[in-house]
Amino acid sequence: MRFLRITSGGFGKLASGRSWELSPGLNLFQAPNESGKSTLVELITGLFYGFGPKKNGFHPYTPWQGGETGGELGYELANHRRFTLRRHLTGRGEDAGLWDEAGNPVILREESFGRAHLGVDAGVFKTVTRILLDDLEQAFSGNGKEKAQTQERLLGFFFQEAAAKGRLANPLAVKQAWQKRASLLFSRDKRQGKEDKNLLARLDQAHIELSRAGENEKKAELLTRRLEELKQELKALEQDRENKALLLKDSLEQIEQIRQQNRAHAILDELKELGRAGTTGEEAYQKALNLSDRIKTTAQTKSELGEQAYSARTQAREITGGRRPADWAQTLDQLALGLFAWENQVEELESLEAEIKKTAREFSEEFEVRPELLNQRDPDFWQGVQEKQTEILGAKTSLRQVEEEMEGMNRQAGAGLPALFAGLFFTLGGLGLVIWWRLTQPGSLPAVLGGISALVGAGLTLVGYTMRSKGAHWQAAQARRELRQDHMAGLQEDLKEMLEGLNLPDPLLEPVRLEQAMGKAQELADKENLLHEKQEEQAQARERIDQTLKSLGVELSPTLSPAAEVLSQIMQNKTLGHFQRVPGYSFFDFLKRRAWNSLDEDDLGPTGAMSPHDALQKARQACRQADRLSLKADDLEKRAAQTGEELQDLEKQFAELCDREGQPDLAALKKARERGSKSAELKAKLEEVQKSPLKVGTALPDLNQAEKNAEDIKQRLAQIDQKALELGRERGQTEEKLDHLSRQTTMAQAAENLSALEQKRSLLAREYDTLVLADELLGAAMDQFRTRSQPALFKRAAKYLAIATDGAYEWLGSDFFNLDRKKEPTLRAGSGPGSAEREASILSRGARDQLYLCLRLALADEITHNSEPLPLILDDPLVNFDPKRLWNTMRMLAHIAKKRQVLFFTCHELQAGMLKKAGPCQVLDLI
Repeated sequence: MRFLRITSGGFGKLASGRSWELSPGLNLFQAPNESGKSTLVELITGLFYGFGPKKNGFHPYTPWQGGETGGELGYELANHRRFTLRRHLTGRGEDAGLWDEAGNPVILREESFGRAHLGVDAGVFKTVTRILLDDLEQAFSGNGKEKAQTQERLLGFFFQEAAAKGRLANPLAVKQAWQKRASLLFSRDKRQGKEDKNLLARLDQAHIELSRAGENEKKAELLTRRLEELKQELKALEQDRENKALLLKDSLEQIEQIRQQNRAHAILDELKELGRAGTTGEEAYQKALNLSDRIKTTAQTKSELGEQAYSARTQAREITGGRRPADWAQTLDQLALGLFAWENQVEELESLEAEIKKTAREFSEEFEVRPELLNQRDPDFWQGVQEKQTEILGAKTSLRQVEEEMEGMNRQAGAGLPALFAGLFFTLGGLGLVIWWRLTQPGSLPAVLGGISALVGAGLTLVGYTMRSKGAHWQAAQARRELRQDHMAGLQEDLKEMLEGLNLPDPLLEPVRLEQAMGKAQELADKENLLHEKQEEQAQARERIDQTLKSLGVELSPTLSPAAEVLSQIMQNKTLGHFQRVPGYSFFDFLKRRAWNSLDEDDLGPTGAMSPHDALQKARQACRQADRLSLKADDLEKRAAQTGEELQDLEKQFAELCDREGQPDLAALKKARERGSKSAELKAKLEEVQKSPLKVGTALPDLNQAEKNAEDIKQRLAQIDQKALELGRERGQTEEKLDHLSRQTTMAQAAENLSALEQKRSLLAREYDTLVLADELLGAAMDQFRTRSQPALFKRAAKYLAIATDGAYEWLGSDFFNLDRKKEPTLRAGSGPGSAEREASILSRGARDQLYLCLRLALADEITHNSEPLPLILDDPLVNFDPKRLWNTMRMLAHIAKKRQVLFFTCHELQAGMLKKAGPCQVLDLI
């Protein structure tokens, strides 16, 4: 068997997910302290035999980094079958499973996977496979019961040769069996010799039973005589009881006759008393009861009619709001006329709205712009546009005057013309910069530069003018014309910038055309304002209609309120939807004043389809319903009055009946009826008493005396019954005792049992002597064998010891086969057979570790030579070896690794280096 792969699922220091692939031969785990070497060894052991219980609610190998505790081990058996073993700790214990190479789960009958596949228990595994430094101080690993089982399991190997390789019984096992059997038969130790003690106890018990059988026979004779006496006494008591029973019967009959006579007198007295109290017949009572029920029914009917009349009257008031139905009907007629007038006004407003829309379309076709585009600016904007147009007209007029003046002049050339032109250029440029700064105001620099440019131009113009003298009129006029042209162009550019945001067509940029368009747009806005005012008046009229309907008890919640209707039309572009702003009146001002300040959010949408006509019709129906309810209430009140008269007549009849019977009310009549019934029953009983054989008036003894005589007879009968019961109980007990004694062992049976036990004790004594003699003879033979030869186990261990100690020790002996299982065996080493032996306890720690290591290696070879070759796991056991013996041991381990897998864990560089030199070695990293 060899390990293929070890995977940590989280185990102490080992983090989850770490995995190590192992080679078939020698595997070296070299890592410093606290790296998880010993933890990995415990993980391998725990995967086969379990992780052990928690301590104080905490498992010792809970992962340091958190997570699940457990791991996985893949291994291959000698038959080349591969398996994967997994085990993890859960909240309820351990979850373990075994899978084959195909991934199928494997079900094992053994309690542990180690016992099933390795063939050894946990103690044997820890002794022959897992070798720690602390294990080299003892022959067997484990604690308590586990160690004792391991010792017992391995003892058989010491006499394997003597047992002829299994063909004969193991002498050690035979000797132990004989000793065990002898200790069961007899021992001075109170805890042993169970069979002898049991047999002695049984002999004592047999003597006691023989004595008890004689006593039982005497008791049986006495009980038989007592049983006959009890039968005679019971017979006499039975005869006496029969006589007393006859006397009691006669006495009871006499008492009954006396009681009947007394009962007759009592009935007569009670009849007289009932006659004085008064009685009533069943017929009169039933008639009174019938009248009472009719009175209750009639009163209930009257009350129900009154309640129904009140309910109908109340419903009519709720429907009309406290009005008379006739007045309410007149109000509804007036409301219908108002609704008709409101609908006519709606048609007029729709016609006016259609006319406004038509005018707006014509305006758009004529001026190529929507009218609301001209009305969306405030009056100040259009006043500025008009002022700018006026300036442009003035500039054109001044330009025409200059041109007319130049027509009458001749063009004259003169000196200073370049300076004049330069002056004009700088002057116009400066003015342009000033105008541009005035319009855009980007900063003070353009204004300063414009002013400087204008001053420079003025200076150049003055120089040119001086140089040209008075003959340069044409040039001056030409300059004025150009100046006015530039000024007019600047004004036109300013007007264009003012109108640029309106996206007006080019024809409207002409002042005259624009003024015409603005006039028509204002007229259209005035018409729309008029429509708006009329729509608001219409909405107010509708609100008045709604309020009137509500005052009449008709709710219009399923329909739109008037203000919501106006708002809905506006939002659907039915009215005022084609303009945004008009001078003096804002659509949004109207919206805020008429809608947002008067409507809740829930009023902006319809919740039903009820129209005012439907509401009016509903009100008319309610009015008719109120009228019907009023008529119904009148009828019910009339019926209630008739029922009251009937009730008075019934009450009068009931009073007359009570007077005739002499009783005040129905309860008194009921009691009188009960007295009459009781009187009839008493008369029937009196007739029965008078029919008895004893005539009333016959002389009889006193009732008390007769009852006393009968009680005396009953007491005597009770005494007889009690006596008979006691005698019967004694008779039963006597019979039970006789039956019990008859089932007991007889004297003959007790004597026979005692004889058999004495014979058996004699045979057991002979068997005990035989076992003691055989044990002595076999012990002597075993001692002779130990002194002459050495078991194969010790020979193999001695061979390993000779290699490790470089020939210093070649002989190994022990007292394993003579040792009490509860004690640790003693090892002895010598230089050869017959040489002086030294006990392991007096050797140095290094030599002692080498001796126990070789014994463990030999045990591993012996216990698995006919089964799976188990891997060897060594966790730093060579720390006490000197360099020479360490090198010899490393070479020995490399040789063993050719036959079985070896996992060597160390933190020492020297040991790791020697092991690498000793043979092929795979180095694995734990960090």
